[in-house]
Order: sequence, then structure tokens, then C-alpha cells
Amino acid sequence: MNLTTSLKDVCRAVSVKGGLEVLKALKKTSDFNTLLKITGLDRGVAYRALERWVKMGIVRDTFDYNLKKHRYTLSPLGLIVLSKLEELENLLEELPQSSKMSAEEVLEFLESLPPDMREKLLVRKDVKEEEIL
Repeated sequence: MNLTTSLKDVCRAVSVKGGLEVLKALKKTSDFNTLLKITGLDRGVAYRALERWVKMGIVRDTFDYNLKKHRYTLSPLGLIVLSKLEELENLLEELPQSSKMSAEEVLEFLESLPPDMREKLLVRKDVKEEEIL
């Protein structure tokens, strides 16, 4: 099992059909059949998504000997990854729907965010506002 997980791996797994849906469903259930009902995914699609996440160490696959079935749970890393993905999803939902924003609109949007969130978004703190415009 490969326990080294890169951003590229996570983005690839999220972009594949069922990737994000499976992670979100694991917040509610560890049972495969219930996961299928929640997501509405085909068994094969859901299973392949789970396999991908398990290989990255995002999801844990355990076997319940009493029930004779697999249980899937988010690992500690999985909880963090899902939290950050949901944070990104919420941020994107807040963005204006226009795909083309002017520099002024971007700055206005950034200024409307709470300071801690704005700090997280600013990758290069050495860039001045004037340079963006």
C-alpha cells in the first residue's frame, strides 16, 4: 500500500466519477450498501473510488468479522482532506458566477472574506495590490 499522498493524487481521485461523493458519504456511513444508496453510484464505480482512496491512506478498509462485511471509514488524513475539500467547495460557491472577473472584482471579493480565510488564499504575500491591477 502506498501511503504517500500528493495533491496531484487527491485532485485526480476527486476528479474521477464518484470520488468526492464517496468521501462525503463516508461521513454518514461505513457500510458499502448504504454508501451506494446515499450516492446513487453504480457498485463498480463506488468500489473503484473506495479502492483509490484506500491506496492513498485517505480511507480505511476494515473487516467486521461479526457482520462478515467490509467497513470503510475516513482516516485522520481523510478527515482533514475532506474538510479542506468542503472548505474549497464553500469558497467556490461564494464566488460570483461570472467566470471572468476583473481584477477589481477579485480584490473586492477578497476584501469581503474574513481575514483568516483571506490569508489562506493569498499565496504570495509579497505581491502588492497595485501589481495585481
